[in-house]
Amino acid sequence: MKQKQILGFALALIFVLQVIRAEAQLINQKDKFYDFYIPASSLSNHYNIWTGGAYRVNGIKNIQFNKEHKIKVTDDVVYKLTKQGKRLKEKRRTIHTFDKNGRLIDEQHYKKGREKQHYQFQYNKYGFFTDYKKHARGILKKHEVLVYNQNNDVLKYRRYHKGELESKWEAVYKDTILESQWSYKITKKDSSDILLKWEYEYYPTNQKKQTKYYKKGELKHTWLYTCDEEGIEVKPKDETKVCEIKQYNNDGTYVIVQRNTGKKGKITKTRLTYDAKDHLIMREYINAKNKIWSKQSYKYDDKGRQIAWYYYKNGKKSDQVHWGREDDYNENGKIVETRHIGRKGTAYAKYTYKYNDKDLRVSSSYIDLKKNKQVYRFEYKYNENNLLVERLKYNRKDMLSMKFITNYQYY
Repeated sequence: MKQKQILGFALALIFVLQVIRAEAQLINQKDKFYDFYIPASSLSNHYNIWTGGAYRVNGIKNIQFNKEHKIKVTDDVVYKLTKQGKRLKEKRRTIHTFDKNGRLIDEQHYKKGREKQHYQFQYNKYGFFTDYKKHARGILKKHEVLVYNQNNDVLKYRRYHKGELESKWEAVYKDTILESQWSYKITKKDSSDILLKWEYEYYPTNQKKQTKYYKKGELKHTWLYTCDEEGIEVKPKDETKVCEIKQYNNDGTYVIVQRNTGKKGKITKTRLTYDAKDHLIMREYINAKNKIWSKQSYKYDDKGRQIAWYYYKNGKKSDQVHWGREDDYNENGKIVETRHIGRKGTAYAKYTYKYNDKDLRVSSSYIDLKKNKQVYRFEYKYNENNLLVERLKYNRKDMLSMKFITNYQYY
């Protein structure tokens, strides 16, 4: 990854994370859904990308689910009808291997019987990634290594491309508080020269006080986390003020305003509105002219389930729905219908779902509401352990077009 890309991501990451969270802490706490945790001070964009990729895999292959069912391997094969429509032909195959704790340790992708990509993962005893390898057609392309302290904060990060060091980051913590982090200028001789550096200062309460950003030893920008009177111009060059204000209303609802005052004194805001049950019901982005530039809204039912999400157009048309989604649930809390919302808040398509007496999905359909026709539908089959073993896809003519088969190996 180019240094400019890393810099751009890091600056954006620092701003977003420090606005939202005043303290350096883990995004995912230990008793949450996943066994993987990404520090709020993630050290590079690529680090987030590959952990994100593993999250996607394990979002489907749930860790607790794998452990409960003692799943060691899932072998997924996709078959597609030939052009003649007479027989099914293997299109692709993916093999996932899990350890006894349900964590992904190996992932292989095949196309037409040939291995295309191969990923390998290692963890420490707490479930944090420590080593990642990506192979393409049998050749090691990328290798990433992470070293943690006793609190599982990332201390060192190394990324290699085809065996050559590509990126090198380090960080220093005081207890669980991030004090500084930096990247090195990478040369053929593995130079120890620091290219980019961030230093963090905190109040006695451990709330963020300021962040300083350096490039090649020169101070380039300072973020101050303090709430001054709104509208005060910031005169110092290369300085940004970040502030978060929480305002309560008489009806129990409240608003969190995240205010950013740039080096030219211009103020931009993110306004988050919550109902009395702490559900986010509106997210608004306000520009330097104090106009709503973009917004999203959310609706919930009496059980706290999100039943609608809308994204509005930008600029002067921020009161018009651009796209969205609406969900209906059955008495068991399963989604039975999802409507996709387009311009002017009109639904243009919908998914419908059916379940058996074990609350397992047995069919789903995608319907084009404009034409009032089925685009495709799926049927699902399970084994004696209630594990999905087959998905059948039917086209708009209700003819079988694809088959997805999953085989399992157990501990």
